[in-house]
Amino acid sequence: MFLIFIFKDFIPFLTIFTTTTIICVAFATIYLYLKTIKKTDKITLEYEKIALQLLNSTNEEKIKESLSRALEELRSKNIHTRIAGIYALEDISKDSPRHYWQIMEIFTSYVRDNSPTQRKKDNKNIAKDIQVTLTLLGGKNSNKNKNSRLNLVGCDFCNPDLMSGDLSNIKLTAANFWRANLSNTNLRGAQLEGANFRNANLKGADLSNALLEAADLSITQSEAANFRGARLENANLIGAKLKGADLSNAQLEGADLICAKLEGVKLIGANISGADLTFTNFRAAKLQGANLTYTDLSSANLSCTELQGADLSGANLSSTQLKAANLIGAQLQGSYLINADLSNAQLKDANLSNAQLEGTNFSNANLTGANVKEARFGYNLGISESIRRDLIERGAIFTSV
Repeated sequence: MFLIFIFKDFIPFLTIFTTTTIICVAFATIYLYLKTIKKTDKITLEYEKIALQLLNSTNEEKIKESLSRALEELRSKNIHTRIAGIYALEDISKDSPRHYWQIMEIFTSYVRDNSPTQRKKDNKNIAKDIQVTLTLLGGKNSNKNKNSRLNLVGCDFCNPDLMSGDLSNIKLTAANFWRANLSNTNLRGAQLEGANFRNANLKGADLSNALLEAADLSITQSEAANFRGARLENANLIGAKLKGADLSNAQLEGADLICAKLEGVKLIGANISGADLTFTNFRAAKLQGANLTYTDLSSANLSCTELQGADLSGANLSSTQLKAANLIGAQLQGSYLINADLSNAQLKDANLSNAQLEGTNFSNANLTGANVKEARFGYNLGISESIRRDLIERGAIFTSV
């Protein structure tokens, strides 16, 4: 009876609480609905602004009618109707070349508004209308206006096929290209800072002079890609396959290249200072004049590499394979080469001053003219007694007989 009495007294409070909750939920629903309408209005206004510029710039009624019809189709809820509108806009760009880049701006606006960076987990594939739009953007004619830079910042291009397309000079900062097919795609000069290319196909792609600072290029297939002059500072290239790629004069300071495949890659004049290159395969790579100061190359494979004039000052080369490497004139002062393999290496006129060389294999290595002042040797294969005496006379220090 006592419990029933208490429950009866609690009922009014429960009713008030329930009513308040319902009101809060109702207000929240109305707010979200109005917010959605406001967002839709903003999108419509963006389209209408570009459309107005087009309509005001032509006196041809046929183009005006086609443009109005195409924009109306773009707003349709039916995806097939929207795709028809996209192709209609493409036809207008062909019929009226002077409005070409305004049509391209409509396409980029459409992609931005319909490709959020946070896609639902149950919808991992890109929508068909976005794929069609991107394909048309990928076929754009850059020569029509070399100074135009389309804006696709923050868009989600997860799984699209943009093979052999032209996305040069487009703003694609923080865009998502996860598992995208970008083989042979033109991304020359594109703004791609912080973009996600994880597991993407970039074979033969042109990323020369692209801005890729802090981009995620891990596990990408980037064989024979062109990264000449690209900005890749602090980029993630862990496990990337870059065999035969060209990274000449690229900026890779602080980049993470652990376990990357760089066989035969060109890194001539590249700046790789402070990068993590542990276990990286550089076999037969061309690194002439590259800046590798303070890099971590421990356990990396640099066999048969061309390192003439490269700067490896302060680099960690412990247990690194440098067999038959060409290090003529290379800067290795203060570097760590403990237990490294320099057999058959060319070290003529190299600077090894203050280097740590205990346990290093010098079998058949050429040390003619090398600067070994205060370099520390010990337990080295390939160092005969006569070579040892010569090195000591040149300022080397031997920690063992």
